[in-house]
Amino acid sequence: MNYNIIESIEINEGKAIVDIIRKKENQECIIDKQDMTELLQVNGEIRFFSLIVKEALTKAVEFSSNGNQTVKQLKYVTDNLSKDKKYKEKRENISRLLRNIYRFQDMNKERKTNEKQLDKAYDDLNTYIDIKVKETIYAELKIPNKKGDSQMNIKFYKELLDELLEVNQITDITEEQKEKFFEKYDLLTKDVFHYYELTLNSQNQSGIIFLKEKYPNNFIISELLDSKIKYIDLRMKEYEDRYWGLCSVFTAFYGVDNNDIKQEIEAMTDKERRSKFVEKNYKQIEDCEEKYLKLVDEYRQKLYEKQESEI
Repeated sequence: MNYNIIESIEINEGKAIVDIIRKKENQECIIDKQDMTELLQVNGEIRFFSLIVKEALTKAVEFSSNGNQTVKQLKYVTDNLSKDKKYKEKRENISRLLRNIYRFQDMNKERKTNEKQLDKAYDDLNTYIDIKVKETIYAELKIPNKKGDSQMNIKFYKELLDELLEVNQITDITEEQKEKFFEKYDLLTKDVFHYYELTLNSQNQSGIIFLKEKYPNNFIISELLDSKIKYIDLRMKEYEDRYWGLCSVFTAFYGVDNNDIKQEIEAMTDKERRSKFVEKNYKQIEDCEEKYLKLVDEYRQKLYEKQESEI
């Protein structure tokens, strides 16, 4: 490839770090170093992302297919804008105004009028890109209402999920499972954190039982639980790749590559915090572990019955 490839974008405490592989040293590119904090502070977060999208639209940069969540989202915005009818119309309007301006060497009334219109057209285009960035990066994932609001976000997350399943070679998820997943999608960030807390502080990863009971239509959690029991507890080697693949799908989809979330999870390993958590949630940990072990017994019994029937 001949482009400058962005692999990750991290924004934390007002600083912007961009990991970029430069393939064209002489090509003009707004992302010219790893620390892009100054560009972030001058433009604000939304416009900062929009400027990167504009670079991608002009082929000055490309987004890595293995990039982090922010890179995937900006790639999604870029891909959609490149096919967007309104965006193309706005670009064509700018090209038309530039052609009109170049026709006039002297600063006459018509050239001045076109220059004013050009400034407005650039502002209009930038605002349109800002809106598309904001819709994808910041809007919550929710089901569209009758007017079709948030349809773009649902489309993005559906495509992201399909990509994660494909990359991790999870090929047996039905369209019905996916539809139910998005119909009832309401997993909260605080519950993701609670899942990790329970997982870190229990012998049997009881956090997954907590999520399973709270979000019964979430196939990622159901399939992860199923694969975990079969691989870890029943020693069924054929489920090894599936288990680790679903672990990757879960962590990628729920944003554990986000720096703030990473830091929060790392903080959970603090000894004092863990002690306080166990003391406060001892009953829930105990209940979840009991349910988990009971489920393992049920799986074991079914496996035993299947083996007996085959004999």
